Amino acid sequence: MLEGAMHEAGPQGRGRPPPRAPAGVCRGSSLLGLLVAIAVAGGLVLGGRALWRRTRLEGYHAQPSAIEVPEGAVVLYTASWCGKSKKAKEFLAEKGIAFQERDVDRTPGAQDDLRALGSNGVPVLVVAGRRIVGFNREAYAYLLEYAGFP
Repeated sequence: MLEGAMHEAGPQGRGRPPPRAPAGVCRGSSLLGLLVAIAVAGGLVLGGRALWRRTRLEGYHAQPSAIEVPEGAVVLYTASWCGKSKKAKEFLAEKGIAFQERDVDRTPGAQDDLRALGSNGVPVLVVAGRRIVGFNREAYAYLLEYAGFP
């Protein structure tokens, strides 16, 4: 027992740590980690593009639209008194995107459509079966790109 205690504490009793394993012994686990990372990255690059686009759209709150819009059409629900609606209209005009404006105070049925979309506020952009409530330049640009607009 005394010899075992001396071995743990070292010959001088200084409490040295036990010797390390030779270099390269544990490399299998880091190689395995590298292979897993490559496989995951490859899956994301090759098969995850649609998932990435869907997730990004959902991140922008581009939810499926309850209102049917003709293919290739862009509909913007607005209000004349709303500053964000004005910015949304300016953004679409700046991009050269033709859109149908439905002012909730002036267009018959627009208020009902807005409720059907699950929104109480404006602006609401509807394109390609998706809707975005509010105005966010990046979100609008991405949704328009997703729908095939330049």
